[in-house]
Amino acid sequence: MNGVTKEGTDVCALEGWYDDGTCDDFCVVDDGDCVVVGDTLCSEEAGMPCEEGFFCDFPIDTMCGAIIDQLGTCKPRPEACDHNYDPVCGCDGQTHSNACTANAAGTSVASAGSCP
Repeated sequence: MNGVTKEGTDVCALEGWYDDGTCDDFCVVDDGDCVVVGDTLCSEEAGMPCEEGFFCDFPIDTMCGAIIDQLGTCKPRPEACDHNYDPVCGCDGQTHSNACTANAAGTSVASAGSCP
């Protein structure tokens, strides 16, 4: 993931980098790039999608990462889900039969229950 050039200095466009070039504990500088350390962070809003076969898992109260400083974590998409009907509204705006089927479809859960 490349940094953003700002006045000749590479800076990460995400929370964690500061104008003076320092960063929080989840970013390090490596040849001018911003590299995430630990869990792979993600956000469609910030242009940080997950790799194929993964979905961006957001905590339920973060509005699916709509706020740029609310990042998710890339998690593997489930390959099999149970048939329990416990509907959830996915970040894709679709109602899914349960959280697992939402995640298998590549989306995080926005809220419990059907979508409005």
